[in-house]
Amino acid sequence: MALGGAAGSGTFEAPFSTVQDGLTATRGDRNDIVYVQSGTNPGIPAFTIPANVQVLSTGVTQQIQTVQQGLTTLPLSGSGVLPRVTGTITLGNSTTLAGFNITPPIGNVGILASGVQNITIRQNQVSVNGNETAGIRLQNVTGTATIIGNTVATTGDSFLTLPIGAQGILVESNNAALNQLTLTGNTVTTRGTDAYGILIYPNNNSSITTAAVLGNTVTTIGNFAHGIFIAPNNNSSIATATLSGNTVNSIGDFADGIRVIPDNNSSITTATISGNTVRTTGANANGIYTELRVGSSLPSLTLTNNQIPQSGFNNVLIANFGGQTLCASIRGNFAQNPAGGGVNFDLLSGVAAFRVIDLPNLNTNNNGGTFRYDFVALPTANYVNVPSCP
Repeated sequence: MALGGAAGSGTFEAPFSTVQDGLTATRGDRNDIVYVQSGTNPGIPAFTIPANVQVLSTGVTQQIQTVQQGLTTLPLSGSGVLPRVTGTITLGNSTTLAGFNITPPIGNVGILASGVQNITIRQNQVSVNGNETAGIRLQNVTGTATIIGNTVATTGDSFLTLPIGAQGILVESNNAALNQLTLTGNTVTTRGTDAYGILIYPNNNSSITTAAVLGNTVTTIGNFAHGIFIAPNNNSSIATATLSGNTVNSIGDFADGIRVIPDNNSSITTATISGNTVRTTGANANGIYTELRVGSSLPSLTLTNNQIPQSGFNNVLIANFGGQTLCASIRGNFAQNPAGGGVNFDLLSGVAAFRVIDLPNLNTNNNGGTFRYDFVALPTANYVNVPSCP
């Protein structure tokens, strides 16, 4: 469709002139593509994508699988002009959204997927303003969710009643099971108190089988505004969580760069934090912070080849405050310039055994970084050398 043009029948030669006309004409047979050319675009109003429909724009390169030609690039795609949407875009089951500039009214979410399955959100630009909102919000999504190559900017604080500001990308669930979550190559910037860059929050008996957070660039500006936060809570679980190749810059007091905290009898079976570059600036702002809380477990934590050139407190903090099993492999990390009395690597065992692979050689294995064990220089009896995790 060509926005702002003469009303047509929906063919390439005579396209529709509004997105809603195209959506209304879809059949939901998994073959529908609403293909949008910016044209004369005063602003597309909010819309909902029906099930089994792809809504694509010519603004980014679009490739689809065809029976006759295989992978085919759609004509006119890759123009660089993203059609502007002035309201929230809501996704249905098995839908794709790609190539739009989304600027909803103050206090509104940019892209919303709630109670649906199998969604893809890629190469959009999202800008939102308002307290306790989000650029991209997934709520009780099941099946698979792919969020790739988007640019998200938010501005907004938290209210006193709920310590969540204007999130960049928010993935939350209550009593729901998500099989595959992929967040790759997104650029996220948030401004505001408690405005996290990426928050993954399975809550109340929820589960995620695989969560992959890869190659994102995240900047947060504000107190308590963590960069990437993985937080299963209240009997929830993540089987495999991978955070790799991300660049995180958190500016603000108590604003950690990467934060992984299972709480209230929750678990992450395997967590890998590798190849990230993390900087934090602000009082009590750790570079990478992993903590076990009440009754929770993390039987296999791999922390490798991360670069933490600066932090407002500890470069790395791993703590067990009331959790159960914790076992870690810590190797190849480069940590520098902790501030405020922090150290390169601060380990806190709590009341449970803290298992560590190659415990005697942690300093050597991490470029000579300084380790602190329960506030002293040498491991206490709670630290156990093991050959592998779990």
